[in-house]
Amino acid sequence: MDLGFLKNNVPDYWLKLHFWDFPGGWLLDNRDAVVEQLNKSDVILIAIDTPSLVFDDKHGNYQLWHEKKNRPHAIADIFMEIDLSKPKLILFVPIKCETWHISTKGSELIADQVRKGYDGLIASLKMYADVTVATTPVQTLGNYLWSYRVSKTVKNKVTLQDKFVPFNVDVNGNAEYSPREIDQPLIYTLSFMAKQVRENLTHNQTKTDDRWENQSWWTTLLKTISGERAEYLQARRKLFTKLSQLEQPMDSLNKKRMDSKKDGFEVIQGRQNLL
Repeated sequence: MDLGFLKNNVPDYWLKLHFWDFPGGWLLDNRDAVVEQLNKSDVILIAIDTPSLVFDDKHGNYQLWHEKKNRPHAIADIFMEIDLSKPKLILFVPIKCETWHISTKGSELIADQVRKGYDGLIASLKMYADVTVATTPVQTLGNYLWSYRVSKTVKNKVTLQDKFVPFNVDVNGNAEYSPREIDQPLIYTLSFMAKQVRENLTHNQTKTDDRWENQSWWTTLLKTISGERAEYLQARRKLFTKLSQLEQPMDSLNKKRMDSKKDGFEVIQGRQNLL
């Protein structure tokens, strides 16, 4: 997805978003490719199976389920090989979270369990000031609630089967597929990327301003006569117009939810790196 303006009917992009997805098995089977791509990425989404993250059957299976389905230690190991010296946004994205997300208590539990289930990774990320970390649940099913889980062991291999029940059913007992909050990861992403663009544009403009201010009056006069100063001022106005156009759409988004733990959304670190 490319964002920008049309200049003489030619696209002038200043923000490009490219998405890359890989199977979870690549964490073990194609590690080098994963590390290479994550190093190139400005935003990293970690999909989390919420039932495995949250549910505790009181028989000690929590760590088994969370480790098997979400692989927190494998993910933490991958991050040991990623260059985090540059700005990055890390999003924990709990999915299939409807059962808990329908209440404030359940939503807060999701946020707390993310901190608990990925405590090692979160602790290591705190060393990097330019890394932003947030939790953003997505109701991928919408009108279906997780009910229970059946685990079976066949030849020392544990398989997990989740059962879901319809919610908000119609007269025939059917529920409409209706995912919710699917735009929230994109809101975080746009907020983060827009802030990076804003800071880069402002930094470059400041350097240009300094060059003009440090020139002699004679040089400034000559460049004013030649029209070069007018071009500079026009470029400066265009910059701040672009910044305004950049921030206005973000103001129309529901940014309050970006850091609303009662809804399960939480900025764990780096709030200053978001618009």
